Amino acid sequence: MSFLIQAVPYMPQAQIEWLEHTLNSNMRAFEWGSGGSTLFIATRVRSLVSIESSKRWYVKVLMTPILHVQVNCTLQLVLPETKEQQSLETERYRSTGKYGHL
Repeated sequence: MSFLIQAVPYMPQAQIEWLEHTLNSNMRAFEWGSGGSTLFIATRVRSLVSIESSKRWYVKVLMTPILHVQVNCTLQLVLPETKEQQSLETERYRSTGKYGHL
């Protein structure tokens, strides 16, 4: 398995171009879900916090060599709550489990 993640966001080209023109080194950014976008954004902003909910993907991104030189990036693993941990208030927002979380 390759641990190479390219610094290209997995999103439409128009969004990538918008980010290229909008992000700047004075900005702080937050991202839910890490990967190519993490590397892309971290090189353009002052600081980035990226939250990942998949343990397997978190490790893959964490092992990406370019991330080790991006000291402005904090990658945080936040695992989804189990069904027992979720309150009745959040029941309608619960994941269906179709997203492959570990």
